[in-house]
Amino acid sequence: MEKRERRPHEKRPGWLKNGNPPGDFSKAPRCGAKTRRRSSCQCPAMANGRCRLHGGLSTGPKTAQGIERIRQAVTKHGRYTQAAKQERRGFRALVRDARELLSWIDQLEGEVWRYGERRGEAAEATGGREPEAEARGS
Repeated sequence: MEKRERRPHEKRPGWLKNGNPPGDFSKAPRCGAKTRRRSSCQCPAMANGRCRLHGGLSTGPKTAQGIERIRQAVTKHGRYTQAAKQERRGFRALVRDARELLSWIDQLEGEVWRYGERRGEAAEATGGREPEAEARGS
């Protein structure tokens, strides 16, 4: 087995990523952003002048159509849309009103029951005649 001769690779010109012109990678413009080590970043810059790490996020859509498109894209289930929240508020108010009405009916039934018991006790005491009939003089 014979030994191969070691020679350095020649630099191959080719397409670079992130909008940099083709050619030598080492000649691409550098980002220059301040890193945590307080030195400038040496990554190749994109068209905006910063590297993919320091380029920053998108500032978002500016038009009403773009904003609506993003809103539709990030909506998963619609549980927290304004319409859904308003609908739940309405249902809660309806249930609250129904509970108040039922408690009022229960109180009213209790009063009627107690009134009926008092009438029955009074009728027993008078021998089966109603107290109102005696008060009228019949």
